[in-house]
Amino acid sequence: MNKKGFTLIEALLVLAIIGVILLTLIPSIITIINKNKQKSCESTRNSIISTAKMYVAENKYEKITCGTNIITIKNLRDYGNLSDIKIDERFPDSIIVNYNCNTKEYNYTYDVDCQN
Repeated sequence: MNKKGFTLIEALLVLAIIGVILLTLIPSIITIINKNKQKSCESTRNSIISTAKMYVAENKYEKITCGTNIITIKNLRDYGNLSDIKIDERFPDSIIVNYNCNTKEYNYTYDVDCQN
């Protein structure tokens, strides 16, 4: 007999090999996806802090007082620099800016959990 095609055993062997390859690749792909999500979150966080710093620099004599100041994401969106950045529910609605009148230093607090 001169048959063409695969036998059942050959087809199962090919499927088993493909399955093993997929099982080794899937954890790596998931790790890459999670790292990229974390980097994206950190980048968004840094953009928000940078925008807050620009906002403070332009409004420090009008809106920033000694001690603790709150800047909301809405303030920053109205300011105009966050219009193209997607901000999801992980990100708090406000940035805390502490201004020390004696040293003339600003400290920005914006805690986001980018690990998840």
